Amino acid sequence: MGDPCFDELLVSADRADAFRRALGVPGRHRLVVLSSTWGRTSLIGRDPGLAARVLAALPYDEFRVAAIVHPNVWAGHGSWQIRNVLKPALDAGLMLIPHIHAWRSALVAADVVVGDHGSVTLYGAALGKPVLLGAFGSEAVPGTAVAALGRTAPRLDAHADMQGQIVSALSGQRPDLFATVTEGAFHQPGRALPRLRTALYGLLGLPEPVSTVPPEWFLAEPVATGTKATAWMVTTTGLPTDGPDAITVRRQPAAVRQEADDPGEDETVGRFRHLACDEREPERRLLESASVILCGAPVRSAAAGVRWIGATLDRLPGCRLAAASLAGGGVLVGLRDGRIVEAALTGPTRDPALPASAVYALLRAAAPLDDTMVTVRVGARAEDVALRLRAHRPGGSSG
Repeated sequence: MGDPCFDELLVSADRADAFRRALGVPGRHRLVVLSSTWGRTSLIGRDPGLAARVLAALPYDEFRVAAIVHPNVWAGHGSWQIRNVLKPALDAGLMLIPHIHAWRSALVAADVVVGDHGSVTLYGAALGKPVLLGAFGSEAVPGTAVAALGRTAPRLDAHADMQGQIVSALSGQRPDLFATVTEGAFHQPGRALPRLRTALYGLLGLPEPVSTVPPEWFLAEPVATGTKATAWMVTTTGLPTDGPDAITVRRQPAAVRQEADDPGEDETVGRFRHLACDEREPERRLLESASVILCGAPVRSAAAGVRWIGATLDRLPGCRLAAASLAGGGVLVGLRDGRIVEAALTGPTRDPALPASAVYALLRAAAPLDDTMVTVRVGARAEDVALRLRAHRPGGSSG
């Protein structure tokens, strides 16, 4: 008869951008969807820590990650155990998609699918998504279209460069790669419901009504799920003390930081690391250990920003600088010695994290902070940041 579920996916296939926005995926970010069926050879059964390692491997300012877990896993283990197993990933921003209907719009939104031998992975391949197999239980699907997918789709090596493999899958995307697999799985796509109605009336021995089949409906927009990361290990790389004019920033959620992959600091190439936290970070240990604190929302005026900076630095003596966005544009970065740096950004972002990271890197490199223009690079995006010193903050220390 065909597959009504696949037909629904096809109807909404061109709404991927809208669905990504509904999920809260920022513009220019790519959405990686992890798909796990059930059983020991499934993605989550074989490697329950994969979600956290994927999040650790991907730059936070370029990717978002969601997970679709089979209903049998929810039924067999319960919500508490699933969330407990995935807790580091959830703390790092993993979106855990509701497993009844919402998975369909999340799959449409995906830029790339990392899956196993489950049907959701097959649907992703049939939609033309790049697919990487993080696990595969061949014994569960012998002689099926999914088995053919297992012979066609590349495997994800979880112990190698996962970012490189995912980027390679995206750059080499071929919507027709799994065409033969799709033909073996779905008969006459787009016609399942009228063909099913005809067959059912035939089995009942009744004349089929003249009325048309109900119209096709678009999938409902997904609802944003999960929480955003509020603590990051930030690596800044630029020129050393002879006046850097470009700084590269890479943020990794602190909840999934991988020590083994950390290149460490290297002043000869201007590489420095720091822990940055949003003031709303729930884990006290991280907040009190952070070198950079970020205001959770834009402040109304420069005076309000200076007051927030002073109160934050007084409250958290381990912090080296605090940054707040201004509602009217720009960012204020306050140093512990009382200096206030005003940052003007050329782009539309109001995220205080980028100028704060630039100021931190310049501070560590003993570079000028006044009348300085620096280009901050985050992935493929570059933004010019102009810095100038304002009057000192009252009560600032000399430390």
